[in-house]
Amino acid sequence: MYMLFFNLYTLVIFMWNNFMNVREKVAERIQLARKKIGMTQSELAEICGYSRGRLSNWEGATRMPSAQEIHKMAKILKVSPSWLFCVTDDISEYETYSGQLIMAPVLGMTDLIKPNVFDNIADPDKRPTFLKNYNVVALSPDNSVFENPKIFAINISDNSMQPEIRENDLVIINPDVNPVPAQFVLAFYNQQYSIRKYRKPNDTQIELVSINSDWPNQLIDLNSDKFSIIGTVIELRREL
Repeated sequence: MYMLFFNLYTLVIFMWNNFMNVREKVAERIQLARKKIGMTQSELAEICGYSRGRLSNWEGATRMPSAQEIHKMAKILKVSPSWLFCVTDDISEYETYSGQLIMAPVLGMTDLIKPNVFDNIADPDKRPTFLKNYNVVALSPDNSVFENPKIFAINISDNSMQPEIRENDLVIINPDVNPVPAQFVLAFYNQQYSIRKYRKPNDTQIELVSINSDWPNQLIDLNSDKFSIIGTVIELRREL
């Protein structure tokens, strides 16, 4: 009985140590692959849809990512899942991922009033220089809605859309997506930019709705020269 217990104990210790070694190797390979393509921890977390804390736990070897999470990261990091998961040590297992990371500038509402801001975002020659002057967020290359080079992000600075959109949330705006009722839009009206819910109560008017009742709704004639929809919100990001 003693020998059986001892053998089981030895087996458990061996398996645990082996698991810990694999976890540490996975952590090293995530960091290696991420740094190889010049991506920060925050950028990888954003594009994968994970919190930075979760990614930090994986790179610190305090947690182990699941197989599904490994596959998702491997595609973004341009490596094979089998290499990232330590199934193989063969460096030739690196795979080429054809998708390019899409970076969008993060703007505040006050940035929108600067001269030519939307032209600088959309112009392929001016955009690289423009991006250097702003924080950026990484967008998934797997989602075709992000392929538009005019896309940008807005940092929310008021509570007009709470609780659905909160202060310090990021909303991703695509200027070429036409909104449908109940979607959020970036609108320009009476010389002001705002994020509002889009409604169309009739054929001649649209309504910009504030979720927070402390902020007024705005009913606007479609032929008003004081109004335009800049773009549609296609994603909401919130720091947990």
